[in-house]
Amino acid sequence: MRNGGTLEQLKETGHRLSAVREALELSQVEVCRNIGIGETTWNNWEKGRRRPDPIVLVRFANVYGVTLDYVYRGDMQGLSSRIVAKLLHRRCRPDHNRGRQAPNPLVCESAHHVGNDIEVA
Repeated sequence: MRNGGTLEQLKETGHRLSAVREALELSQVEVCRNIGIGETTWNNWEKGRRRPDPIVLVRFANVYGVTLDYVYRGDMQGLSSRIVAKLLHRRCRPDHNRGRQAPNPLVCESAHHVGNDIEVA
């Protein structure tokens, strides 16, 4: 695998870690305390600076009900509907994209608002 692909994958994995942590309404400090790692380590993972330790990610997945398929590949199948709704809502809000690629309209169209909740089609 080329280095460019690896760097991009690290950034994507980091973005998903950040997104799911925010969807769970957790701070980096809370996650680190609950899975037993340092804040700098987690921050480096979210920023795509370091490759996450798979053993620690399994602990993260078990503690928070997140799948490794989502963390590594972005596959939302197997996540709770609450987490999926929050991830889709976050993805469709322009202020949460922070300079990243514009929201995917197909993803945003599949999530529609019902009151304060989001229903996934």
